[in-house]
Amino acid sequence: MIQANSNAPVYDQQEITIAAPASTVWHLLATADQWETWNPTVRQVQAAQPLAAGVSFSWQSQGVTIQATVAEAAAPARLAWKGTAMGVTALHEWDVYEEPGNVRVRTAESFEGPAALLMRATLQATLENALSQWLRALKEQAEK
Repeated sequence: MIQANSNAPVYDQQEITIAAPASTVWHLLATADQWETWNPTVRQVQAAQPLAAGVSFSWQSQGVTIQATVAEAAAPARLAWKGTAMGVTALHEWDVYEEPGNVRVRTAESFEGPAALLMRATLQATLENALSQWLRALKEQAEK
């Protein structure tokens, strides 16, 4: 099981409650080639569909190209990948918990490597903002 490293130089974890079935949330997360239709921070996704363990994919976020490989894909509950960009290694995980009448989505990500150490404060703020935007956009799209 891949887990974001809470002791990494840059780490964040956030949650949101979504009034939608877990299958809807999973579909949005696993169909990466559609991310840019609902997530304004994502561009130029290149991915085999749907995301599955071992699948490599790439996308741009805030002008940076991220190359990633899915480590875990357990529909509709868990998706996790390891990615790299500009000297940073990222571990990103999504967990979808079914609750009465809705789902709770938790995401966590860590950045490690020389660039994460050098740009810790900037990358921390960037990560916190990015995860917040992903969750808000996911909620908005899933609840349509």
